[in-house]
Amino acid sequence: MLTAEALRALARQAVASGLETAVPADEILPYLDSDDRNIRVAALRALAFADGSAAVDGILRGLDDPVKRVREVAAKSAPRFMSDPRVVARLRQAVERDETGSARPAMQVLGGVYLSPYGLAATEPVTEALAALAEHPRYRWQALLALLRARHLTPEVTALLRTFVRDGSKEEAVFATRRLDGFRVAHDTELRGDPEARRNAERAWGNVLYWARADPA
Repeated sequence: MLTAEALRALARQAVASGLETAVPADEILPYLDSDDRNIRVAALRALAFADGSAAVDGILRGLDDPVKRVREVAAKSAPRFMSDPRVVARLRQAVERDETGSARPAMQVLGGVYLSPYGLAATEPVTEALAALAEHPRYRWQALLALLRARHLTPEVTALLRTFVRDGSKEEAVFATRRLDGFRVAHDTELRGDPEARRNAERAWGNVLYWARADPA
């Protein structure tokens, strides 16, 4: 039986370096009933590396938690479960409802641009979710930016970019066309390990986003 202290130790390890061996989700789930929000946070950090439907159930419970911090950690713990339509739908709902705590990381995970401090990453956009969010003026730019930052021009990403070229504003069409032409928007931190790419990058906007040559498919 997983003790609370052992759970805290797992959470600390997850934050520091990730978990190489997953703990069975059914040993973690009972701690989501704890009155201590820090215990619930620890449970979600461990569940982020668990497997199976029970782990998905735990992430969904975390996204419905009444405490902002717990919802935030639940969203940040979701990247390994993006093949489950329930998780995708719940993250999209968090964005559309502008839920405090979870909305921003949910958008990052759906957009494939989330990098966690504890070894998790969402590196591919969930195009069906982005297509739906792009229909909302409030989230349209965020959806397009996620596509501009996509590392690979998959058929799904390409098709969605082409809708921005066809139906978007002039600015949207220009940006989408440039991504289709082999450039992508990269965060400054992504370019620090490649001095040549950093030298050749052009500022996109702000102080940290740059146009850089995309990696070959």
